Amino acid sequence: METILFLTGCVKPNVTDTIAVSDWHERRRMYVEAVQWYIDNTPYKILFVENSGTDISPMVTDREGRVEFLTFNSPPTVPDRSRSYKEMEIMEYGREHSKTLNRGGHDCLIIKITGRLKLLNVVKIAERLERYAVRCGEHGMVSSAKNVTRPFSDCRYIYFTPQFLPILLAQKENVWPTYGMEWVLGDALREAKRQGIRFIFPPLLERTEGVGMTRGHNLSRTGRRLVKAKIKHKLWKILFDIGIFPLDSIIHRRK
Repeated sequence: METILFLTGCVKPNVTDTIAVSDWHERRRMYVEAVQWYIDNTPYKILFVENSGTDISPMVTDREGRVEFLTFNSPPTVPDRSRSYKEMEIMEYGREHSKTLNRGGHDCLIIKITGRLKLLNVVKIAERLERYAVRCGEHGMVSSAKNVTRPFSDCRYIYFTPQFLPILLAQKENVWPTYGMEWVLGDALREAKRQGIRFIFPPLLERTEGVGMTRGHNLSRTGRRLVKAKIKHKLWKILFDIGIFPLDSIIHRRK
């Protein structure tokens, strides 16, 4: 089972969303630092897809040639469809043009990561999910931090076998500023379940280093905050595993 890290990037945004870090030089630094961290701290192949025509590959040291860099120019949408729509475009472009993804076949685990963030325990999470993916076989699997009572999911990290990607991308045209990627990811998870793809709550609490793009807050957890988050995650994992969560059945889909 091969694991591929799929990092999405936008150095020069052209949307009207509120973005905490808008300076493109600083954004470029964040992407370069994150890609370099994944090269230095993981054994995986890495796909980095960027949508503003900015090539960061000369700023990265990749002696083993593990990173595939793709960049394209995504024009502004009229009316603006939001940065969630742009994120879906990036994933679609990667699916259509990446040699790394297209070589993998069905026998791989893809980890979609918001490319400016460092998922510090990505190796431990991947090792556990690889075992799940092998057991799921041709049916496939998907994992994300699904909200327990509302029909959306955290989209910063999505772990899946290739069977899930077309289901997610089929939701692209449903994205609007009032209905972002978190919501269409929730819709895709429910559709995947209907098609027999197994949903797995992330096996470990995700340890993140980076800055939130809406409020600009530090995403790292330490001390009591970290302990509390780990306890909550373990409880939610148990409740997902035994089928009590999620509670989507009592929540009406809202747009």
